[in-house]
Amino acid sequence: MKRKFLFSTLALTIIVTLTLPMTAYASEGVADVIEEDAAEVVGDATTSKENVEESTKDGANSKEDETLDKETSEKDNESEKIKESEESVTEEKEQVSEKSVETKEVVSSEEIEAKNTISNEVEEEAKESDTENIVTPTALEEQETTRGDADLTEANARAKIVAADGTTAYFKTLDEALQDAKSGETVTLLQNITIDESGNTEAPAEQDKEGQGCIYVSNNASITLDLNGKTINSKNASKNGALVVEGGTNLTITGNGKIEAHGTCAIYVKKGNVTIENGTYDNYGINNQQKCTILAIGEASGDAKITIKDATIHVANGARGVAAAGVGSEFVIYNCDISGSETGETEISGRNYGSEGLIISGTGCKGTLYNGNIKVSEDGVFIGGKDNQFIMHGGTIDAVSFGISGNNQIQNSTFIMNGGSITSSSACGIYWPQTGTVVIDDGNIAGPIGILARRGDITISGKSVIEGTGDGSDIKLGTDRVALKSGTGILVDNVTTGY
Repeated sequence: MKRKFLFSTLALTIIVTLTLPMTAYASEGVADVIEEDAAEVVGDATTSKENVEESTKDGANSKEDETLDKETSEKDNESEKIKESEESVTEEKEQVSEKSVETKEVVSSEEIEAKNTISNEVEEEAKESDTENIVTPTALEEQETTRGDADLTEANARAKIVAADGTTAYFKTLDEALQDAKSGETVTLLQNITIDESGNTEAPAEQDKEGQGCIYVSNNASITLDLNGKTINSKNASKNGALVVEGGTNLTITGNGKIEAHGTCAIYVKKGNVTIENGTYDNYGINNQQKCTILAIGEASGDAKITIKDATIHVANGARGVAAAGVGSEFVIYNCDISGSETGETEISGRNYGSEGLIISGTGCKGTLYNGNIKVSEDGVFIGGKDNQFIMHGGTIDAVSFGISGNNQIQNSTFIMNGGSITSSSACGIYWPQTGTVVIDDGNIAGPIGILARRGDITISGKSVIEGTGDGSDIKLGTDRVALKSGTGILVDNVTTGY
């Protein structure tokens, strides 16, 4: 249609072009000539158009045939190429398949060889492991002593631990054994030891972990120290104690042994619970240092507690027996004998300082006595500090000075007596110059003055007996040295100055 459209336009153009002379002829009046020429031209034009259309059809047919032949030839060529490509691909696949088979065969061979090698290595390792796991009697002995010193025995070790599995470890120092012990285990002392000023002892050396002349128990475990009838002798008067318990350790001491302290504590509890089941604990005070034999001195309530059962405690030269100090510390005593020597007393501020039995000081501290006997050359029990209390369930307190005492600087103290007896040979059974409360139920109290009350509240009930044993002569008590008539059961005055 495109070609026909072009030729039709050409014919139209020709017709329009030839019309111009026709107009010229008409103006000259030659109509016939115009008609003939026009007819002739139209006829020529028609013939020419038909020839052109015919020629165009032939040309189109010729071009269509050529295009068809060309497309057929190209398709044949493409088909041939596709066929050749398919043959080439097939050939490559066959080659790849052959190579894959060869590779698999090689890999399979290498894998088999590798597996065999690994299997042999595993067998060798298994044999070595079996050999290592064979436990001989010698190996067992070595395992038993790996926690301590393998060169030590029962005869030359300072201490030992028998583990739960029955194995025994030997140690060259008691300090090492106590630090190594695990909860539930017992450390047994095998020899007497002496701690000197520098922390060393007779061979083998007994050196504490910080070189301070104390044996520290600070492993935060629940362990037992079996003194095994042996003695720990501390000659280090400048340190806290022979045994210092800290770190929240729960320590039980048994074995009927002995701990001697010279101017220091035998047992000093900073943080932990100590239970003493038996044994002897002595404190030979030096230069009136007034150190306690057994001391609980925590920094917070519940930090330090000491329970003492069936033990013997001896104090001398200004030393003290058992004390709770610091904040919230506590001691509980069952059936113990606490005695104090009258020798070595020193005159200080107009009074003699002998040896005291029990001390409750600090803030919020507590002491409890169940039976037992306290016989000392100074005060039987001193209640000081603030918000502290002492409870007595039976037992006897026999003191040269006051049986129970305090001073006027003390606030809100409490003394409760449920049975038992308190005796003073030279002063008062109870001297109460501080604020607080005294409750006596079925107690026997005796002294030149039975009870001297200057402050606080005192309640007496039950079958209590209060006796003034003096002959009526004057006695002077406290730092104020006020003269008081002896032989008085209960004396109440308003003196608020002095001791």
